[in-house]
Amino acid sequence: MRKMRFSRSYKWVLLIVVLFAICNGLRLVVLSLRNDYLEVHRLKLSNRQPARRWSYLPVHVVEEHHEVLPFWLREAERGRIPKDVTLIHIDGHSDLAINSYLKGYPFFEWPLDGQDINMMMQRNDGFITAAAMAGFIKHVVWVWPEWDHINHNASKSSGTIQLGWTIVQQSSLGAEKDFCMCITDETGQKCMFFSEDETNPEVEMENDLCFVKRSIGFTEIREDLAVEYLNSIHKNVDIILDIDEDFFGCEYASQPLFDHAVPNIEVLDSYLNKLFCPMNTPAEKVLDNFLTDLIEFIKLNNCRFEKYRECRNNFWNKIKQFYLNKNSLWRSHLCSDALKNTTLLFDVIIKEFLELNKLQLSAIQTVGFCLSTSHKTYQLLNPSLFGMCKGANSPNETVVTEHRTNRKEVHTRGELINNILEVFRRNPPKFVTVCRSIRDGYTPRKYFEDIEYLVLKAIRSAYPDTRLFYDDGLLNGKTGFRHS
Repeated sequence: MRKMRFSRSYKWVLLIVVLFAICNGLRLVVLSLRNDYLEVHRLKLSNRQPARRWSYLPVHVVEEHHEVLPFWLREAERGRIPKDVTLIHIDGHSDLAINSYLKGYPFFEWPLDGQDINMMMQRNDGFITAAAMAGFIKHVVWVWPEWDHINHNASKSSGTIQLGWTIVQQSSLGAEKDFCMCITDETGQKCMFFSEDETNPEVEMENDLCFVKRSIGFTEIREDLAVEYLNSIHKNVDIILDIDEDFFGCEYASQPLFDHAVPNIEVLDSYLNKLFCPMNTPAEKVLDNFLTDLIEFIKLNNCRFEKYRECRNNFWNKIKQFYLNKNSLWRSHLCSDALKNTTLLFDVIIKEFLELNKLQLSAIQTVGFCLSTSHKTYQLLNPSLFGMCKGANSPNETVVTEHRTNRKEVHTRGELINNILEVFRRNPPKFVTVCRSIRDGYTPRKYFEDIEYLVLKAIRSAYPDTRLFYDDGLLNGKTGFRHS
């Protein structure tokens, strides 16, 4: 009897061992297939034959800067852009932040699919290093505007950016793996990783604690010196051109709210993003118009004088009737969790509006309403929340340099961009991207139309065979977000 029990136990143990061996074997096969697939991609990108002559130069206009990534990587797959390209980055900011490491992130390898690319789209200033980690960019030339001189020690500097990984300790989360970066230039070497603290995002670290996986060249040069420098390098390299419209100036979209001391900004936003969840840019526009009209109704009809209490009660009913009459505009854009609390959320939002004076209400109308970031952004780290369209920065709460421009300066800088682009007339870039930076609150809204007109005019003048594409994620579409 004991022998039979032992025999059965032995068989079960043997079965478990066999199953474990099979599972481990399957795991090794999957890993091998993944590595083979990656190697095929690397070979395709590194051993491409010279691409056929393309009939046109594509120019893609996007809203947020990380939205260029899918276009860059797609065109590399198609063969239009070679691997290890040089990026000419004309921008008011370096955009050399680093993404956060996440399980499943394409770790210093080419992204396999849209899910991998989406994970790379975490923030509007991390797209360059993300592309470099994937092996797409080998050299970055940042042309910076003179108004940003306070953030530079010299008019031109060059060096190397090393990208790697490290183990960091962050609050109660314990030790975690994250990406890091080391910059080596004329002043020495500095290594860092990035924290979530907006006022102090760069955290310096010991150099030997960043385990380097990839290196790229880096040059930053002031706008007035760019033509001479680019003339010296453009003949021997394949380039892509990237222009951010905040190169012309950087003004806080939230400034009107602070100029008129609008209180409880974050409270009002918290109610708005609980009530409305638009899923696309047309829906954003509908809600922006609806809420702007609602505020206008309050401004024109609010109680200010005698018989205040009686007037207030009547007026509250009028407001309720106003938004109910327009329910066909907003009902389909409610958040799922708000369906049972719609009246309550409307009540608290209207109450907040009623506490404001006309100048404060007008300031909110000027700022408008939109999603904090598009749904193309990696939502688990940076979710799209609907609220006042005040951008990512506010006075006294950001390290971003503000520069209030004027129409004359805008046109002068437009001529300068035209001169820079003329350098590449005989050897045009392989691809061009233009970023509006309106949603995230950088580009001066009142000059947006002039700025984009001058940028696109310069591109068409230097490269006649262009074809213009407007991304479907543009705030308010091709025409752009209202600026008055």
